[in-house]
Parts: sequence; C-alpha cells; structure tokens
Amino acid sequence: MAASLGDLVMPNDMREPMQHSNDFYFELDSGKVADSELVDLLTSAYVGGGFTSPERATSLFAPKAIRSRGQMIFARTQTEHSLAGMVIVVLPHFPARRIAEVDEAELHLLAVAPLHHGRGLGRALIDSALESIHAQGFRKTVLWTQPSMVVAHRLYERTGFVRAVSRDPTMDDIEFLAYEKSW
Repeated sequence: MAASLGDLVMPNDMREPMQHSNDFYFELDSGKVADSELVDLLTSAYVGGGFTSPERATSLFAPKAIRSRGQMIFARTQTEHSLAGMVIVVLPHFPARRIAEVDEAELHLLAVAPLHHGRGLGRALIDSALESIHAQGFRKTVLWTQPSMVVAHRLYERTGFVRAVSRDPTMDDIEFLAYEKSW
C-alpha cells in the first residue's frame, strides 16, 4: 500500500521519516530543510567535488529554483540531524524535466555530503527515489550526469541504470551523459 504525498508516492514506511540504517533517516521536503542547508549541501558536493564553479553554483543552486524542480527526498544523520544527502524526483508534469519522455520520471541533483561518502547513502537515496517512481506506475527513469562524475556513473550502473547515448543532452554548452533504467 502506498501513501500519496503531493506528487510523490512513497511506501507507507516513508510517510514519516524512514530510518535506513543506524546512521541516516529520510524525509520528504516539508519545509524542514533550511535554504542555507540546501545550498551548503549542493555546494559541498558539486563545487567541493570540482564539478561546478562557485560562480555557476550561485545561480544553479538558488533554493527557490531547486525546490521547484520536483519532489525532494532528503537524508539526515540520526545523531545530529544534519543534512547528509538529497535527490530530486522530477515527474513528467514538472517544467524542470529535461530528457524524460511524458511517461518517464527523471532524477536530478543526487548529492551526498563529502563527510558521508562511501557509506551507502547515495545508493539508499537512489533506491528510495526509484521505489517511489515505480510505486506511481512509471516503468522508466532517466538521469543525466557530467562525464567527470565517474564514481556516480558506477553507482548508477550498480543500481540498474544503463547508458543511453542517443539521449545525451547538451545544456548551456555543457555535454552530459544520459542513463536510463526500465522495469
């Protein structure tokens, strides 16, 4: 049985914050994540990781623009309740959709704070997003990523995504790699 939370359908155990491990729990964006937390996480993951320039991050990670992309799933640490990671589920009716067809969902901005790399959090965020997407009846999910994000590519492939070269987008003169997963 699934619970509808706005446009995102989550399994019953995610209506309330879900514990993934002894380290993290997940929650849907319900206004509990401060804009500063959101910007700090994305900046540490993307600027700190060398994937986005600080200048570009200023406009790219504007909280209002990020929040309007779709339904966000956040991970917090159990002890400090600090923001540890996030992913955005973009359904077909959201204007932020870039490469998904009308019967597909799209993932945006998977981010894990550097302190939490290597602990399975990225995988858990993807699994949570895919479970929601599948529960809503979508049979395909797509995402796009930078060519330099090799660690992310391996994660996507381990979660069942395959390269979709024919769908590789170019946005703002930047080339990206497309991946897709079908059920």
